[in-house]
Amino acid sequence: MRPVVFLVCFLWLFFSNCLGPEKRKFTDTNSAQGFELAQQYCQSCHLVPQANDLDKATWANYVLPKMGLYLGYHSMGMNRYITKTAKPIVSAEEWDKIRHYFITEAPDQLADTSNRKSIKTGLDGFEVLRGSQLTEQPLTTYIGYQETTGQLLVGDGMKPALFVTDPTGTSKPATLSTGVGISHIIADSSLYVLTMGVLQPSDSRLGTLVKFDALTGTGQTMLDSLQRPVHFVLEDLNQDGRKDIVVAEFGNQSGQLSWHEQTPQNTFLKHILRAQPGAIRIIKTDWNKDGHPDIVVLMAQGDEGVFLYENTGTGQFKEKVLLRFPAVHGSNYLEMLDYNQDGLPDLLVTNGDNGDYPPVMKPYHGIRIFQNLGNNKFEQVLFLPMNGVGKAMAADFNQDGQLDIAAISFFPDRVNSPDEAFVFWKGLGQGVFEPSSFPEAKNGNWLTMDRADMDGDGDLDIVLGQASFGLNESGSGQASGLKNSWILLKNRLR
Repeated sequence: MRPVVFLVCFLWLFFSNCLGPEKRKFTDTNSAQGFELAQQYCQSCHLVPQANDLDKATWANYVLPKMGLYLGYHSMGMNRYITKTAKPIVSAEEWDKIRHYFITEAPDQLADTSNRKSIKTGLDGFEVLRGSQLTEQPLTTYIGYQETTGQLLVGDGMKPALFVTDPTGTSKPATLSTGVGISHIIADSSLYVLTMGVLQPSDSRLGTLVKFDALTGTGQTMLDSLQRPVHFVLEDLNQDGRKDIVVAEFGNQSGQLSWHEQTPQNTFLKHILRAQPGAIRIIKTDWNKDGHPDIVVLMAQGDEGVFLYENTGTGQFKEKVLLRFPAVHGSNYLEMLDYNQDGLPDLLVTNGDNGDYPPVMKPYHGIRIFQNLGNNKFEQVLFLPMNGVGKAMAADFNQDGQLDIAAISFFPDRVNSPDEAFVFWKGLGQGVFEPSSFPEAKNGNWLTMDRADMDGDGDLDIVLGQASFGLNESGSGQASGLKNSWILLKNRLR
């Protein structure tokens, strides 16, 4: 779908959601009343989804039973519920009407996503180089290039270790003993390694942040008992000369976004910024140009959106909502860029998580760019449809003056469009992008990605990390046949 056409459709849906039941058409009275009740109760936790966001079976069998738990009801099957708490939030009659609205008004199937612009086979300007197979079944949870040493850092969810090697995989990798499930690494004079402790959805507090000495490899635990942490940044937030830590504890049913103030005794004092699960990506920036470091965060897992935490200068923060998305959108990655070169920070967001229930292809999954209009107001100016997209990184890879986007999908349409497992969106200007991929892309399950000048020739290369969770193809939609832990896309511009 063309970006302008999609924007018109998006705005129509947005404004139609704001209309009352008298302006909308419903199948019956119970659906109309269920719609009103959904607006009343659901928006207390997140942006209210619409019935046509999912198909009938997904609402009935997966989403509504989970929603019922939060409202006080436990599923006994598609049409039977029992009270989970002594006093449910809604009455049984109200809950039946809410369920009736979503199931009755939902389509049998979502819009077909197989008729999109075809993806060209072959990456102009890139050479595909296969990296090493580090484990019998690659489960790459982190991959990143360390510019200071020229090394590739790889975390595998099956091993409590960090692999250190070269981007081509020709050298024998060194290993560093770590926790399980490396999710993020920051390398400066030391190596800071964040581990989840558990890969599957969990509220267990097994995550740690360990600081490793670059010379000796000895580790010092900075933070522990973290709730499935997935990202962190280092920044002196209160400007006392000591590095503080902001951590996204994604969790599951519970979790939090918090910053940990480093004290003169080198201990850390925890301050909670948002006591909800789903924090997934943190960007540090001086948003309002007042000299104090601010934080921009992508939230998923329910109340999806982009939130700004403005720093007052003393470590106190004011939360402001920049963007909100329906809870079913599957937000999973955020970048900041200046898309229209006006000096204001714009936002690139991907919506593509499809792992909470059996995957269905969602027409709203893809890459979005929101233009900053000033005063913390944003307008969507680009939508690139891409089933199950998990990460998108923008840069002028071919140095032609136009922005390009490299993107991976862990949940592509394996039947109709398997090449969208990796898509290079070549920017042609005026909001037009040409998609292409490479033949081996469809054989991998790409969970993570990085971009950097990995061969020192002055252009940006791309590395893709593969994660296979060992499920059969029919049950997971995963590809099979590729055993490499990563693939390097070497930029041949220079």
